Parts: sequence; structure tokens; C-alpha cells
Amino acid sequence: MKRLLLLLVIVSSSLFAGQFDRIGVVDKFQWAPPTYTTGFKYDVFYYIPHGMGKANNRSMIFMHGGGSSTMTREGSARVAKMYIDDLKRLADKMKFIIVAPSGSGLNWGGHTRVMIRELAVFMREQLTVTANKMVLAGHSMGGMGITRNAHWLIDQFAAFLPMAAGMDPKHATEANLQTYFNTYYHHLQGLNDHFRVFIERCQNQEAQIQMLEDKFGADSGFVMEYYNGSHNYQMPLIEKTLLKIWQNHQRNLIQPVLRGHFYHRDTINEYNNIRYNLTSTKTYMWLEVNKFKPLSDGQVAKRDIFTATVINNNIDINFTEAHGIDSLRVYLSDLMVDLTQPIKVFVDGDLKYQGIVDQNMNMNINRALLVDKDFNFDSYVDIAL
Repeated sequence: MKRLLLLLVIVSSSLFAGQFDRIGVVDKFQWAPPTYTTGFKYDVFYYIPHGMGKANNRSMIFMHGGGSSTMTREGSARVAKMYIDDLKRLADKMKFIIVAPSGSGLNWGGHTRVMIRELAVFMREQLTVTANKMVLAGHSMGGMGITRNAHWLIDQFAAFLPMAAGMDPKHATEANLQTYFNTYYHHLQGLNDHFRVFIERCQNQEAQIQMLEDKFGADSGFVMEYYNGSHNYQMPLIEKTLLKIWQNHQRNLIQPVLRGHFYHRDTINEYNNIRYNLTSTKTYMWLEVNKFKPLSDGQVAKRDIFTATVINNNIDINFTEAHGIDSLRVYLSDLMVDLTQPIKVFVDGDLKYQGIVDQNMNMNINRALLVDKDFNFDSYVDIAL
């Protein structure tokens, strides 16, 4: 079996490189996604325990809590460091790398979709970590950030671990929650949380997920775990849940049924007197947008929601409404289809491709995939829509 990405992937042979240049102590640096053009940067804290391996290391991005206290860069950095100082003992014990970005005065609003995805990519560029063992966790406001953005980040993480938070009912939509059928999402919620609305929101999210499981006739990767505790997180429970994740779950890009979406946007947003870029989300597991159609006049963004299935050598991609995509790439693995036989790709019922794919083609892929050494596919087809 030929893995084309092995010909192209560039990963440091050392444990760390560039910004992550200290081991055994909490340190920080300033960083921004490469798509940012405004000059704004985040404070990023990290901790690398002694004794980490040379490859496939576990890691966790942890999104801090806060609120009004974190609406300044200084306040946000102070709270982020407080969390990582507490969590580093667990990182030492379980041997994982922890990165705790500061919201840097933005908290975890709309910028999170782009920022967390790019931070995950940056970690894979700089550290010997694998996306298959990378967890996105967050407490309180950080957990709320996960409820608002996990559905945009499904192909970047092995699992999501929000704590002491609650998904606002306006976000508990089928379009968002259907992505939980392609990942593992474990919410930890204390029953004595003084934010009672979080418990109510968790119960609503449970109910919505159950309705989708009934509708699809399938189990999602969603787990809601209530415990006898307050708003504060419990370290033994975090340890137990992380152990469960790393023993039983990993990111699985090659799934026969995808329930996902793409997002077309390229604007500069401003919040709390901070300007930052909002760019597109183009990938979802084995699908990638090569080119979006131009947005219509007055349209700021467009979301394209789809279901994609693989049955034998037939790939069916169906959008919920008229999409805004010019060209779509379908990555293929011999774990998905028989590459020695013709492949058929249908989009909204129309046959868009039929043939035997070339397994010796050059992988012209984007940076986010290039640094993901576990993005192992044998070929792809580009289809015009």
C-alpha cells in the first residue's frame, strides 16, 4: 500500500522546534495564525514534560475560563497561566504536551474556529505530536468555546473535552450536532454547578443528540457525564477521562459516513477593539474544497452542509441546499474503496466522476494537510461542481 503523504510530509526529527524551545517549565510566546493580516497576536503558554517520546506524542490544547476578567490581554494571560500551572502536574504524570492559548482579550468567540485549527496545525509543525492523539479541552468559558466551535474542528482532534459549560440552545442545531457522529465528544458537568443554566443546556444538548441518534439509526460519539461536584473541575475525573480517550479513541479520518460542512468567509472582524481575520474552513475528513464560488453581493459568508457516504466503490455527496463550491477534492484510501476498480462519485445525485484513479500522482495539498503525518491517503480525485 502506497502512502503518498509520506513523500511530502515535513516533521521535525527533534522533540520540539522554533517557539516550543523549553522542556520541564511553563513558558510562553506570541503567535498568530498565518492567515492573520492585522498584526494581532495571541499569548500561547505551553508545557512539555521531561521524558517525552520522539514521535506520536499525546497532546492537549486547553482553553481557559474567564469572562470579564479576561477581556484584557493581561487578564487573559494571567488566567491561562493559572490553568496550565495547575494542569502541568497531570501532564507530568500522564506524559502529554499541554498548550494553553490565551484568548488575549477576545475570550472564545467567533475567532476560535480559525485560531484553534491553526494552532493545532502549528503544533504539528513544531512538535512531534499526532493529531490522532490530540484533545481539545476547556473549562467554563473555555468549555463554552468548545460547544460553539467543536463542529468546525472535527478533523483536527481525537476528542473534545468541555467541562462546566453548556451549549446555548441556538447552537444545538442538527447542522452542528450531526458532526458528533464523526468524533468523540465527552462533556463533564458538575450537578452542583452554581451556573444552573449549564445543567439545563446540557440536558437540552443530550435530548437533541438523542433525537439525531434516533433519526439516523446510529450512535454518536457524544457522552454527557454528570458528577457530584461544583463548577470547579476535578483533576481525578479529568485524568480518568483522558485515559479513556487515549486508550479507546483516536481521530478516524477514513469513515464511510460523513456528516459535515464547509464555510466560506474572508473578512476582518473587530471585537473589544481587536481586529482579526475570519477565513474559510475548507476541509472535513476526506473532503476538501479546492475553490469556492464567489459570494453573492452583500453576502459575508456561506455554509455548505452535506452528508457523504461510501458504499463499495460509490461515493455519494449530498448537500442540504444549493452549495457554493466550484471544485471539490475527494481523498481516497484503499481502506475506503478498491482502488484497482473504477470509482464513481455522485454529487446531489449527478455522476461527477467515473474511472480508475492514479495512485502515482503528486499530492498537491494545502499546508494544514501537509504537516499532518497521519493524513494517510493513497490518491484523490478533483471534481468540478
